[in-house]
Amino acid sequence: MKIRLLMVNLCKKISQLLIKCDAVLRMGGESKGADQDVVIATELGLKVYYNLKEIPNAE
Repeated sequence: MKIRLLMVNLCKKISQLLIKCDAVLRMGGESKGADQDVVIATELGLKVYYNLKEIPNAE
């Protein structure tokens, strides 16, 4: 029960952070947390990039 509550609170905090973002860069590597961030970002209508070269004006 405590773990589920912790996960719900963590998802809320991530959502609060993501609503301040213009986009998300999903870096390589296996990560359930990062995959969940991508799901939340997509639900919020944010652009998700998977490579730094995809980002306009990024050097």
